[in-house]
Amino acid sequence: MKNNKLKKKVEKYIQLEKNKYFKDEAIRLLNENNERELYNRFYKDLEFGTAGMRGIIGAGTYYINTYNITKASQGIANYILEITQNPKVVISYDSRYFSKNFAYDAAEIFASNGLKVYIYKNLRPTPQLSYTVRKLDCDLGIMITASHNTKEYNGYKVYWKGGAQIIPPHDTRIISEIKKVSNVKNTLTKEEGINKQAIIELNDEIDIAYIEKINEEFPDFNKKSKNTNLKIAYTPLHGTGGTIIKELFKGSKVELLIEQSQIIPDPEFPSVNYPNPEEHTTLSKVIELAKRENCDIAFATDPDADRMGIAFNEDKKWKTLNGNQIACILMNYLLSREKNPKNVFVIASFTTTPMLNKIAKKYNSTLYRTYTGFKWIGHLIDEIKTKEPNKKFTFGCEESYGYLIGTGTRDKDAFSAIKGFCDLMLTLKKNQITIGKYLQEMYKEFGYYEDFIINKSFQGSNGDFLREELMSNFRNEIKKNFAGINIIKKLDYKKLTETDMNGNVYKITKYKHTTNAIKFLLENEIEITIRPSGTESKIKFYVSIYSRYEQKNNIFDIINSIKMEIEKY
Repeated sequence: MKNNKLKKKVEKYIQLEKNKYFKDEAIRLLNENNERELYNRFYKDLEFGTAGMRGIIGAGTYYINTYNITKASQGIANYILEITQNPKVVISYDSRYFSKNFAYDAAEIFASNGLKVYIYKNLRPTPQLSYTVRKLDCDLGIMITASHNTKEYNGYKVYWKGGAQIIPPHDTRIISEIKKVSNVKNTLTKEEGINKQAIIELNDEIDIAYIEKINEEFPDFNKKSKNTNLKIAYTPLHGTGGTIIKELFKGSKVELLIEQSQIIPDPEFPSVNYPNPEEHTTLSKVIELAKRENCDIAFATDPDADRMGIAFNEDKKWKTLNGNQIACILMNYLLSREKNPKNVFVIASFTTTPMLNKIAKKYNSTLYRTYTGFKWIGHLIDEIKTKEPNKKFTFGCEESYGYLIGTGTRDKDAFSAIKGFCDLMLTLKKNQITIGKYLQEMYKEFGYYEDFIINKSFQGSNGDFLREELMSNFRNEIKKNFAGINIIKKLDYKKLTETDMNGNVYKITKYKHTTNAIKFLLENEIEITIRPSGTESKIKFYVSIYSRYEQKNNIFDIINSIKMEIEKY
């Protein structure tokens, strides 16, 4: 091999990698002198970012494997031991390749470092992990998952005491500790840890408590279901959702049908190209089941069951709802049930439809906005409850199909959202109202919103540079209009400044932290939010266009002009 530096890095990895599969893979590539493939796997280290770690499964410092899982776990252990006495951690995992292996790899490191470890013996959903952190009063939670990514990926999410994912300052301090790790302390095997009760395996003892916490939000559900004959179809898309879904409707008269070809956890996700419930084609099998069995509604959850997609029957045609529509429907329904909605607060990401503002205003409830990523919603719940303990949190949402009803978890929870939507369906079916009709009436009341995302990708080795250059241009350029529509305000969430149309600059004071995003507020209630992807070399443009309902067909020219403007960049 010509690249001696690369060869030494591979040899060091082989020495440190404990998993035979990954070690053998690296040895094979080295013996084959496959320099190109080795470079792709070793040219940099897999970064532990503010959202955790995610990568392609395989040998290499840039891939996800036992080497990177144990290194991350050691860094986290070092940090938590600095700031906490007798820390406890709970670990769960999804159905992906090596998820269970990685979970127990992490458990061994934590136990070897003196942490009390709880670990699910079998796969469990992400929202249940968040609930378990709270239930067992743990200082940390670890979820092994790559969420809705394709089968080649796996990942490592970190949750803090209270059940939300880590935010500053803990995220940056953990990243710093992981970078310092040169050796891992692994003195206990899984079996030794279990025998010494340093590792405690969880079975199904927490499942019921988790479901009961969701059900607290819907005390009349079983009674309402008696004479309604609600029939639903569901698919877990080969993921964790099948472990919980039946318990969710236990004791009710709701008829639950599960797509059998997708019920078994399978890391291949053999029946879908992309296990993401945001994609209409991913719901094709559960829609077929719903059609065949004459169901009222169909649900799909992604492999770790934090996201939820919906299809519904309207005039014998099955349609899907987008993430913003689901958020609006759920918020409107949940606030309509409240006896004292003025005492209620709800939270949404700043990229979720502005239609939510009008819904909250109708009920005199307080809507807080925060950054993209449910970790911000999770932490903001506790921040507000600390300041105003008598306030009630009801609902949190983001446009990317993430929803939380109630306070059982501090992350998006597909099961609370499914239960909430079914509670609405019981009311609608009793009154012979369809979901389509319900949404139409909301548009008539609050106005019609067309919300969509445009992704601008940057290819090649300088993709990240080009992405940041474009963000910098949007940030620094004095822009008077967008696609010929006047800009009223520019909000810069990195500088925390607000600039009006006359060039006056004001500080944004309602956010403690910063993020790399810019929002343009245009005339006629149009919003465009621009932010770089956290995982890929692309920029996302979140566009929201408003119209009065009776004039909604007139906005397509505006949509096209905005799309054409974005394509220029």
